[in-house]
Amino acid sequence: MNPRTIMPQALLPLLALLATLALMAWPGGPARAQVGQSLGQAQPPQGVPALPGQEQAGYETIESPARFDDGDDSIELAILFWYGCPACRASDPATDAFALSLPGDVRVERLPMFFPESLGGLYAAESQAHGRLFLALEALGVEPGARQAAFDAAQTPGDPGGRGYGLLDQESQETFAAGLGLDGEGLLRALDSPPVLEREGRIKDFIGRAGLMGVPALVINGRYIIYYAHGPAFLGLAERLIESERARLAQGGASD
Repeated sequence: MNPRTIMPQALLPLLALLATLALMAWPGGPARAQVGQSLGQAQPPQGVPALPGQEQAGYETIESPARFDDGDDSIELAILFWYGCPACRASDPATDAFALSLPGDVRVERLPMFFPESLGGLYAAESQAHGRLFLALEALGVEPGARQAAFDAAQTPGDPGGRGYGLLDQESQETFAAGLGLDGEGLLRALDSPPVLEREGRIKDFIGRAGLMGVPALVINGRYIIYYAHGPAFLGLAERLIESERARLAQGGASD
């Protein structure tokens, strides 16, 4: 049984609050990098038994392997993030450098998190606005160059609803695009374009199949989830799991 399924729904807002308040340093990043808005824990909560083989592992095993793209035999590294997450912004340079250093048998997918309504609606609207913006910028070919600017703008309070995030409406997104030298109207067209909507649907399906509950997170070949709660061990653990997958596949294991 997955420990997340037996966690009382009423605890989710408390977990989100605790995660937001927590502080964790990241090598090479800001001295006060915050842990992201993680609604799940890489280690089971106190009093909830770990899954077999998961004790102190530092990762979650996905019971039904759930790759984002099954179109090839590569090892898939999916990087999940949200523009509104301080830890995503702090860890992004190191995570990006790690992804670029990987050999050719690893395919990297950077995917925006869309928090599902099933988690009590926490961050659902914000992640929807920011996730669609990322996909539009990606479609226009300006990602990853615009990423840090988007992190900065999203985490600058500016929402008239008072939720403490920027870039939540199309007007502010159009202004942001113009500041990057882009055609603001072109961005608005991209936001609702068929390729963006199709990719958004695939990402949401993947999030549901993998049971993702927080960011920053890495999904290794659809089999393991690593949350940022492990701080500096985050990328080292990812490297070891990629090596483990490489060895498994070399022995004739299915690529899922």
